[in-house]
Amino acid sequence: APAVAGPQPEPAPQPALPAPEPAAPELGKPSPEPVAPMPEPVKRAPEPVKAVVQTPSVPAKKPSFSELFQDFGKASTAATPAAGAVDIRKISAPRPAPKEPPKPLPPKHPSRIWVQIGVGRDVDKMPFDWRKLNREEPELFKGRKPFTSEQGRTNRLLTGPFDDEAEAKAYVAKLKKAGQEGAYMWISPEGQAVDPVGGK
Repeated sequence: APAVAGPQPEPAPQPALPAPEPAAPELGKPSPEPVAPMPEPVKRAPEPVKAVVQTPSVPAKKPSFSELFQDFGKASTAATPAAGAVDIRKISAPRPAPKEPPKPLPPKHPSRIWVQIGVGRDVDKMPFDWRKLNREEPELFKGRKPFTSEQGRTNRLLTGPFDDEAEAKAYVAKLKKAGQEGAYMWISPEGQAVDPVGGK
């Protein structure tokens, strides 16, 4: 039969080792300075709490009907055009050029230079007088036309108009040389009616 092992003997206690001695400071090296402890932070006294004075709230003024609709219908100018669009606010419409005042119409009967060759009360008989003068002095009256203008109760028998007084005076001299002693220069005032004899 196998042998039964008996109880093992307990190990003998180890002797306690002595604590290591502090190492001696090395020669030639300064010993470290002691570190000062950090100061504690200073605590501030709490600030006194200000008392809040509550003022009674004033109810908002209710707007009137006219104030509510005072901006109604007004065009807004705050809108900005989109990118690439034309800003019509910067486009100034071309102003039409100021129209010149209409020129005054020339007078119907301006002042002109004539030569008077006769007078007569009956205007209807003046065409016969003119033809008689043409038969007597055809060279002096060739290419000329007769005119008439009122002179009080009578009417002037005229020919012209002439460009200037010198031309009229030269024609008067020719008429007088031919025997027309009553011929003279006459300047019609502006507005004085001078009409063709016979309405032509």
